[in-house]
Amino acid sequence: AHGHMDFPLCTLRYFPSNIQHTIQWARNQFEDLFTRRAEDTNKFLRDPTFFEKEGMETWEMLNLVKMSLKEPPHCWQDCVGWARKLWERLFCHDILQLLYNYPPEHETNSGLPFWSGSKRCPHQLQFDYNNTTHKNFIVFASHLFAKTHRLLVHEDEATTFQVLLELHFPPFQPHKGMHIPATDEEIPTLPNQTRLEELKQEWGKLKEELERDSDLLSGHMEPLYFEK
Repeated sequence: AHGHMDFPLCTLRYFPSNIQHTIQWARNQFEDLFTRRAEDTNKFLRDPTFFEKEGMETWEMLNLVKMSLKEPPHCWQDCVGWARKLWERLFCHDILQLLYNYPPEHETNSGLPFWSGSKRCPHQLQFDYNNTTHKNFIVFASHLFAKTHRLLVHEDEATTFQVLLELHFPPFQPHKGMHIPATDEEIPTLPNQTRLEELKQEWGKLKEELERDSDLLSGHMEPLYFEK
């Protein structure tokens, strides 16, 4: 799905060990959030049956398409809220889930430390508005999100600060049954049948909603393409 990916998927998603891995991870995030999501939404609006023709990976994009159509941003505050939630997921909750599945003291079946060699034990971050890197992530992601939704926004630092101040997240709750593959060989190649059935039902519902609510059909998006 991603261009330029010479690294194992597991390494990029869960176990990066050098700067090249983290750069490629960020590039993949950009493509998923600002390129493929917009492309898939536009494809769906042109031809709602395209999900049936594509494989499981595109089925998994259905949720993003649904959010793009049903929860579009209307102002700068909406974009900041979206970016802040994204930050919390990527740099806090996803890391905590990884550490829940593989705690720092976790051992392999042969009794060796799991977090050793190229597997570097991560730690979650806590958002800090005074940290320039944290703040820049929110501002840049908000602009990109607005652009994919063809929304003209006026960035305002006071508003950004207010939104971030008022946003609170519930404490992290681990997904107890969630499987995180330790190697690419453990990544399931065949979709879970139950999940596939659920997705088909969701897709049917979304198609009906589109037929009933013509406003949703105006949700054409602008895919962004990464430029160095």
